[in-house]
Amino acid sequence: MSELARQTVDTIVTRLVVLVLGAVTGLVLARALLPEGRGQYAALVALAGTALAFGHLSVGQAQAALWAPGQVAAFTANSVPLGLLAGAFAAALTGLGVWVLGPEVVPVPNGGLLVLALGATPVAMAVLYLSGTLVLSNGLPAVNRAELVVALVQCTPLLLLGLVHHLSVPAVMLIWLLAQVVHLAVLLNVTRPERAWFDPYLARRAVTVGLRHHCGFVALFLLQRIDILVLNALRLPADVGRYAVAVMLIELARLPADALAQAVTHRQASDDLTSAGEVTARAVRVSALLGAGCGLALCAVVPWLVPIAYGAPFGGAVPAVFALAPGLVARAATRPIGQYLLRLERPWLSVVPPSVALAAALTVHFALIPRWGVVGCGLACSTGFLCLAAIQIAMYLHASGQPPRRLLPTGADLRSAVSAVRRRGRPRARAALQDTPRTTP
Repeated sequence: MSELARQTVDTIVTRLVVLVLGAVTGLVLARALLPEGRGQYAALVALAGTALAFGHLSVGQAQAALWAPGQVAAFTANSVPLGLLAGAFAAALTGLGVWVLGPEVVPVPNGGLLVLALGATPVAMAVLYLSGTLVLSNGLPAVNRAELVVALVQCTPLLLLGLVHHLSVPAVMLIWLLAQVVHLAVLLNVTRPERAWFDPYLARRAVTVGLRHHCGFVALFLLQRIDILVLNALRLPADVGRYAVAVMLIELARLPADALAQAVTHRQASDDLTSAGEVTARAVRVSALLGAGCGLALCAVVPWLVPIAYGAPFGGAVPAVFALAPGLVARAATRPIGQYLLRLERPWLSVVPPSVALAAALTVHFALIPRWGVVGCGLACSTGFLCLAAIQIAMYLHASGQPPRRLLPTGADLRSAVSAVRRRGRPRARAALQDTPRTTP
């Protein structure tokens, strides 16, 4: 099995273990906190994620655009101080924004829980920068190991508190904050950045280049998370809790395609542009198959899985999963294209697609959520991802010169993907991204 296929499968296995642990913990949280408490927790995490997105400054995207193997040490050393500084600034601005807007626009349980949520932002930002550097430098196995350790650290106390019936929203938020600290400590132990390697010029360059892409990064993040915030503003916390369960299940179905997209990042950043375009096309084909297969499987099982696992109060999550499924397939198929577009050094290619998609999603959110609740929220989210996919595909085809048929999966692609997952470790197994013979449809 090729190195790329091995990393893809290893990432799938790691993410699967992490998500299974998260799913088990999610069951305990749902049973202990009920829809209202689960919704409060989801809203707080969404606020912390929003701070992370706005304060990220797209330094990760800049690292991909400026990547050079000889600068690995400098990128690594820059990640922690830049991340802590940007995260602290973002947390302060977000807290100020919540205070100015007031509880009618941004409902939060109380100020103490908001402080806990935003307190994790600087550490999470440093984790984000450091993980991105490792992925670009072909250190994906180390990133996977760190995520597995942190999942165990976070899930264990939650399960123990659940068993003794002492789970509460403050306890969950505190454990989430401690998990971010552990995550950073594990990554620092792997990378061991040297202070002497800190490069102020490279840091300024990364921020300058990142700001050119930042509107696109923020729009993409909001496209993926604004649904929780809008739903929290327009509906009751119990609806947010049900929808959060649907989102968690959709993220579980996205696992194989996301793992593949992360595994090909190194080649997309390091290969010449023509080769990167070929890798992207193969990744899109396989990702489309993985997304469609996982989406269909999820829709087949959720009608009986959710009531049995989460209980009758969460039954509203089932139609939300169905509404989110088209967006799952669209996002899974086109995520590798976003990384390819960064290589072209044209910031508008990264800004326009998510911005247009976000505008479309918000329009549908405010039109459908008051009437259809969580189902309308899911449909709005899918609308945004379908719009994003259409624009990114058009841009990729124009920039790469690839014919549209190169993005259409074939039976050979399906056999290669299944072979890489099911025959892991066998010498005869094909790589998931092996270039297979194609016929013109």
